[in-house]
Parts: sequence; C-alpha cells; structure tokens
Amino acid sequence: MENLHNLEAISLSGNQFSGLIPPEIGKLPILYQVYMENNSLSGNVPSSFGNLSRLTDLHLEDNNLEGTIPSTLSQCTNLVNLTLGGNNFTGVISPELIRLSSSYVHLDLSRNHLTGFLPMEVGQLINLEHFDVSGNLLSGEIPPSLGSCKTIQHLYLQENFFQGTIPSDLSSLGGIETLSLVCNNLSRTIPKFLENFTFLQSLNLSYNNLEGAVPIEGLFQNATATSIQGNTKLCGGIPEFQLPKCEFRHSNKPRLNLTLKLEDPSSDSEKFPKVSYQSLLKATDGFSSANLIGMGSFGSVYKGLRDQGETTIAIKVLNLTRHGASKSFIAECEALKNIRHRNLVKVVYACSGFDYRGFDFKALVY
Repeated sequence: MENLHNLEAISLSGNQFSGLIPPEIGKLPILYQVYMENNSLSGNVPSSFGNLSRLTDLHLEDNNLEGTIPSTLSQCTNLVNLTLGGNNFTGVISPELIRLSSSYVHLDLSRNHLTGFLPMEVGQLINLEHFDVSGNLLSGEIPPSLGSCKTIQHLYLQENFFQGTIPSDLSSLGGIETLSLVCNNLSRTIPKFLENFTFLQSLNLSYNNLEGAVPIEGLFQNATATSIQGNTKLCGGIPEFQLPKCEFRHSNKPRLNLTLKLEDPSSDSEKFPKVSYQSLLKATDGFSSANLIGMGSFGSVYKGLRDQGETTIAIKVLNLTRHGASKSFIAECEALKNIRHRNLVKVVYACSGFDYRGFDFKALVY
C-alpha cells in the first residue's frame, strides 16, 4: 500500500475474493470510494477505516463480514453511502455511528444479526433518502425521531421485532415512496395519515398485530400496492382486501350509543348527555371528507345522521393540537349549558375521550 497514496477509488465488486480486508486501506489519505461488495470477505471491518476523512462511498454488502460495526466509521464525516447488508454483523447499532456522521443519504444495514433498539439519533440524518435495517433482530418501538428525516423516500424496517404503534411523527414523511413494516409486532390501528402520502407506491404492513378499520383513501384503494394480510383483527377497507365488515357497538334504541364516560367530571360531565367516539365515527362514515361542512379556529364540523338516519346532526370535532382548544371546549359547554335562543342550535351530546389511535378526542353534537 506504500505506493498507493494517490489512490482515490477501489473497485473489487462481484469477484471471489476471500480473507480479511487489509487494514492498510485505512491509511490511504485521499481514498473516497471503496466497492468490495459481492465477494467472500470475512473478519471485521478494520477500525482504521475511520481515518478515511474523504470517504463518501463504502460498499461491503453480501460478504461474510462479522463482529460489530465499528463506531470509528462515524469519523468519516463525508460518508454518503454506507451499505453493509447481507453479512454477519452482530451487536447494537451504535448511536455514534449515526450521531457523528449525519451526511448519510443511503444507509443499508439489512440482513445481519443486529440487536437492541434503533437509536433515537436516527432523526439527525436529515439528508437520508434510503434507510434499510430489515432482516435483523431489532426490538423496541420505532423511534418517533424518524419523522425528522423528511427526505426519506424508501424505508425498510421489516422482519424485526419492533412493537408498539406506528408513530404519528412519521406523518411528516410526505415524500416517501416505499414503506415496509412487514413481520414485526406492531399493534393498534393503521394510522390514517398514511392515506395522505401522495408519492407512496408500495406499502407493506403484513403480519403484525394491527387491528380496527382499514383506511380507504390514498394507496389503500390499491390492493396490489398495499399489503395488510396476516393482521387478523383488521376490518373494512376496499372489497379486494376480503376483510370482514367493521361492527360498531350501538344500543338497541334508535339513537347514538351513550356509553362513554367523560374524563373530567368536574368540568363537563354534568353538562350534556355523553356519546361515544365509536358512535360519532359511525354517524359520520369515519369522519369522511364528504361529510365535512366547515372548519373553524379550533376544529372541524361534520354532518351526520342520528336516530337511524332520521335526523341530521352537526358534529364539531376539536383540534386539540391547537393551543387553547381544550379550554374552548369547556367554555363552550359552560356557555351553551344554560343559553337558549331561537337562533342558536341546541347541543344534544358531548364526547370527551380517546380516538382509535388513543389520542385525546373532544366533540360537541348539535
């Protein structure tokens, strides 16, 4: 290697090279590209690679490399493309590997034996477009910080042991084209924000523990591009999914179900009869845009049907992400409790509880 100090790139891809990667490669001062994928290389990635300050591309996928991924790679602050998939790497993904090198555009750690949690520091990869950690032994929850990677186009988290919900923070990934979460332990409902991903071309949520109603807008209208099989508690969706119809609980009386107790009995529980979130969901056909009749400072108003379709109602749903919305709800309950006027519509029910995602939900029914 003594005579190779002017070497800028190494390309040895797709051969039958075996043995160890020479650590002397880490002493080449202006080396910026290393392509050694699709060989039979073994052993560890030399820690000396951390000395390659100009390195932009390191491709070592599909070899027999082992050990932990050296955190010294974080010193390669110009590293844009790092692909280590299809090896025998073990251990955890070091936060330093991500935190100190935020220039990644393409990061592939798939098909290894990596364990532990996906570091929260992944949210610092603000240039990331392709992220693949599929086929490992990762566990814990999907870090909400992934929502900060707004440039992501392809996200592969499948075939791990991720659990919990699909984070609402991922709603910010508006440019995503591929999202694969197949074969994990994810639970709760499918978030409706996935309907709004206009660039999404492939969505795979199969073989998790998801439940509840399947969204019907966006890519969920395409059964070829969307896979949800293996989630035995899902219902609804387009006919092509061949899922059972969703059944919403209701009382035997011809009116909305009044089963949900309000959270704060000291504030609004005594003001109006209570109504359940599920009943409002059913009355408005899932709060569909077709039933949206207005929007205000603190919420949206939907039309719905009461008494088995005999009476039209207006349902004001508070946007609790707006500052002051909760206080507005309580103030409106307080004011309308006692006021009667021919030009004011009457409040017939109030709802204060949780929606299908477990988020706070407040609404008034006129």
